Amino acid sequence: MRKGFSMVLMFVSAIVLAVSIHYLHQCGEEKQQMLGEVEKLKTAGQSGQPKIYKKVKHENTKREDSAKQKKSDMHQQYHPVSVNLEQIEKQNSRVIAWIEIPDTPISYPVVQGIDNEYYLMHTFLGEESLYGSIFLDCENSSSFADSHSVIYGHNMQDGVMFAFLNQYENPEVMQLHPYIYIYTSDRAFVYRIFSVYQAAIGDVSYEIGLPLGSPEYQRQLEQLVHLSEYDTGTSVDAKHPFLTLFTCNGQLADSERTAVHAILEEEFEKITKLS
Repeated sequence: MRKGFSMVLMFVSAIVLAVSIHYLHQCGEEKQQMLGEVEKLKTAGQSGQPKIYKKVKHENTKREDSAKQKKSDMHQQYHPVSVNLEQIEKQNSRVIAWIEIPDTPISYPVVQGIDNEYYLMHTFLGEESLYGSIFLDCENSSSFADSHSVIYGHNMQDGVMFAFLNQYENPEVMQLHPYIYIYTSDRAFVYRIFSVYQAAIGDVSYEIGLPLGSPEYQRQLEQLVHLSEYDTGTSVDAKHPFLTLFTCNGQLADSERTAVHAILEEEFEKITKLS
């Protein structure tokens, strides 16, 4: 009896091992294919004539004195972008933006679906994959014109997609990588992280559509600052929109997500010639 049970246990263990090996092999193949396609897009976006971006001055931004402003314009008038979305869109029309956190693994195309389910298990090529895609909330404007834009991505154990976001639990990581860059076909946005915390699904982190500058929007920002696991040192106000990046955290319940919030610090528009 005991010998028979041992045989069954060995048989089940062998099946589990075989399934695990097959799963890891599948993940490895999908990862290499996904990263290869990302690199193709990025290379396409870096080819051709480099684009020049000029800093956008917003009416609701506090202006410096003229001498200081002139000096600031001289140093920040043109923004060096790493990708050209016009070139990328020619290769893949599904892509609406590119996200990059310098000196981290996060440098991916951003897509947007008609719902927030499809791209959980499909790549930006529309192929089924455990890696899914980095995607913008279906209710957001694809131009990132909303007061609050939300982007989702998986936390993969092999460190790709949005896995790096969980490292922001460490304040030193935030200090080393405080900026998030978003590139669209005609704009470049620079966001600075102001809050990091573990958000329950459906809480204030998920609320979008509040009018920029409204008391309700101001309260949302204040709540997010208060909820942050540590003081980031970044100030916020209701005159500026913000960006949220969401991913899972394997150490927490399924109903919680790592939320990284970043306020818009600078915006650049593409120009065709120097003025």
